[in-house]
Amino acid sequence: MSIREISFPSNNGRDTVKAWAYSPLGTPRGIVQIVHGYGEHSRRYLHMIGKLQEAGFVVYADDHIGHGKTGYDGGTLGDPHSGGYMTYLKDEKQLHDIAVADYPDLPYFIFGHSWGSMLARAYAAHYGEDIKGLMLCGLCSQWKGCEIEYADPEFNAAYEADPYQPAGAWFEKVFLDMTARVENPNGPADWIANDPRIVTDHANDMFNTFNMGVGMSVVVSKDEADKALEILRANGEDAYMIGKIANFQIQNLLVAYKERFDRCGI
Repeated sequence: MSIREISFPSNNGRDTVKAWAYSPLGTPRGIVQIVHGYGEHSRRYLHMIGKLQEAGFVVYADDHIGHGKTGYDGGTLGDPHSGGYMTYLKDEKQLHDIAVADYPDLPYFIFGHSWGSMLARAYAAHYGEDIKGLMLCGLCSQWKGCEIEYADPEFNAAYEADPYQPAGAWFEKVFLDMTARVENPNGPADWIANDPRIVTDHANDMFNTFNMGVGMSVVVSKDEADKALEILRANGEDAYMIGKIANFQIQNLLVAYKERFDRCGI
């Protein structure tokens, strides 16, 4: 079973998308394209990719703009510069076209998880003519925070002023009450999985980020926050304190910096 790395220009006009083709032993019986979720990357699906290879499928998967190796290699992790959903869908269409050109006679399937399930559904609506099967996992639809913010004049004014701005304080508002269904949550990301080991693993993955638009973040204890800011600024960084993380009873300060922060009003 082999792996081939693929690169192609994103429809955001700026980035190069990183993708991979995972081939099975022998002649493949079909194509599965994986669309990963928000804040993660496609190699978190390697366990599933291996099973699909064993079943005879060739798998294609990319890291969305602002995500994973696409964002990491391009220095844009957390900064998708997307301009909307169609950018992601057009990028997925490019990967589809590469896969179908490689294997023109094979049936094509698409799998999407979480936000990726939303993208996969939208992809099927726009480009679904040759899809033989649509597989959706971790579906999300009605989203309380999104519904509130879509109707928020302040949010709409901020979007109109700069649709590419970092998420900043809007992230927590959009992800409102995401852990409400979790019994005794330990942190704001416990909605990711029922297994706390997976939540911890997700947080430790260097290619994951929920700080869309934040170029880099540093977590320090609250007693070290002022010192960290001083060191960062002394080394020429535009450093700001943008919030705090609560985990159990331990309070931490999140110190983040990025060249564009002065545009965010933080």
